Amino acid sequence: MSYIIYALCDPRFVEYDPRRVFYIGKSQSGLSRAKGHSSSCLLKKDDANNWQKSARIRELIALFPGTRGYTIDVLAELPAPRREADAAERLTHASALGFLERVWIRALRATGAALLNRTDGGENIVPMRTGKPTSTAQKIAVSKAHKGKPKSAEQRRLMSEAQLGEKNHQFGKITPDSVKEKLSASLTGRVFSDLHRARLSRPKSDAERQKLSQATKKRWAEKKAEKKALS
Repeated sequence: MSYIIYALCDPRFVEYDPRRVFYIGKSQSGLSRAKGHSSSCLLKKDDANNWQKSARIRELIALFPGTRGYTIDVLAELPAPRREADAAERLTHASALGFLERVWIRALRATGAALLNRTDGGENIVPMRTGKPTSTAQKIAVSKAHKGKPKSAEQRRLMSEAQLGEKNHQFGKITPDSVKEKLSASLTGRVFSDLHRARLSRPKSDAERQKLSQATKKRWAEKKAEKKALS
């Protein structure tokens, strides 16, 4: 069975409608857990733990009799640990799955999705300890899960708009001088390798220059429009 991150979707809404995805979950047993949300046993359990999710699923079952009510989107898939894997390896895979669930919940909420998840995700597999560095194995597992699955232009647009203006976490914040000094000190004396220098000094083609110019003009136009709207 593969490890997956899945979304429960309301079939009444089109693909990019923020109301379509209403719950993000993780599973160590493929789609079986995602399909099980409509079971009477889980619905009864959710009546106490997450009544909003159970109420939505009951509503959809009533609207679409004979089905589980919702549709399922697989957002990411992680390789399951080897059958002979030890406890440490299994914990690494489970931790990566929990981390990836948090990433998806954060990303979709940033685009305006009205998720019914009660938490930020990552629980009930491996405790997520604040400040614990991500291991190399976790980074590799998450990287593999994202490779070959590029975001559409519409998804990128929605995620970008979710960070513009007052929605941006840095909007209106002024960086203290003490922070600026720390940043300056951390960068002072840094030496670039010859390969890094060669890449930085590589001449850009006309197509690259034109692309950079268009992106800069677009960014400044958006900033001017935003400033004008706020004034």
